[in-house]
Amino acid sequence: MEMLSIREASRFVIGAAIMRDMAIQNSPGTNITFANVAEAALRPAGDSGSLRSSIERLADQEASWFRSTPPHTLATDRVMHTRQQELHTLNSLSLAVMATLEHSQSASAGDPTAQHVLQESFQKAIQAIDEMPGSTTERRGFLHMLKAQTMEASSDAAYIDSALDAAQRSYLDQMMTERLSAYQPASPSRTDDHDPSF
Repeated sequence: MEMLSIREASRFVIGAAIMRDMAIQNSPGTNITFANVAEAALRPAGDSGSLRSSIERLADQEASWFRSTPPHTLATDRVMHTRQQELHTLNSLSLAVMATLEHSQSASAGDPTAQHVLQESFQKAIQAIDEMPGSTTERRGFLHMLKAQTMEASSDAAYIDSALDAAQRSYLDQMMTERLSAYQPASPSRTDDHDPSF
């Protein structure tokens, strides 16, 4: 089996995610997953070759950073920071998949401890994706990857789908609370000689 480089794999993920979004926009109400697009593109026969070419073209249009980069620009502080964040995101996704393998059966059976561990792991992965530098399409690609891999790692895909939605809502609620807290006026301090008539 031919191994893909990190660049080729990322290119495929981004292109496939764009194609999925386009397919859903063209056919509202259809349930097209990232895995559906990937399976169709990787089939050995049929029109998979043209589908792969389309995915590559879409990725190239979106991700200008796939172009060859001079070596002396690859070790700047900004590039290294970006790589560290990308590595953190991939590690968080891997940990979420491992947590799914270990706890999803107990969590779907109603074990609150397993549910908590799974939700915490999912939320950390979602936060890592959200904080990763890059385009919205890239983040969507990683979210699709997280969903596809965790659902594949569990025997109860419907529970994982629901748990991921809950983790995403929880993360968004937490982020909104943190953002709004900066704009809440501080309560004025009361003093003994405060006159309420003023």
